[in-house]
Amino acid sequence: RHLFPLLLALLPLQGCLGSQRRTPDQLKLGFSIGAKTPITRFDLMADRPVSFQVGNDGRSCWGSAGFSAFVPAALVQILDQDGVEIGKGTLGQGRVGLSSPDPQGHARYDACHYKVQLPLTRDAKIYTIRINNESYVRRVHVSELARLKGVIHYTTD
Repeated sequence: RHLFPLLLALLPLQGCLGSQRRTPDQLKLGFSIGAKTPITRFDLMADRPVSFQVGNDGRSCWGSAGFSAFVPAALVQILDQDGVEIGKGTLGQGRVGLSSPDPQGHARYDACHYKVQLPLTRDAKIYTIRINNESYVRRVHVSELARLKGVIHYTTD
């Protein structure tokens, strides 16, 4: 079974500014489920597992294989360092990322991208992001958010 990378970008709308620390009142999250190599519609119709599926419109997408928790209605929770929920919402519709066409001119998809903005009820020293109560969990210290300017890459390989 192949494991496909999952990227998580965590972008605080407000964060650390210079030496003055400001905690976010909401978080803008970006999730990407990517294929190791771009996939085509033929790959999607084949009998092998792929990390995401593409809708008939050619733009919408959702997780499959090991990423079946990534669907539009998936619950996204933000917990503080004590495990108390401080923000939640739904994942929303994914949008495919396109790479260059294959030699026959067919579209090749490289990832399924999600963007969600969640209000927070309070700040935290450590933020835990959980999707659909699944194992897609990431704990992030507020100083790490500042050091990385709010961008975190998370892979499951």
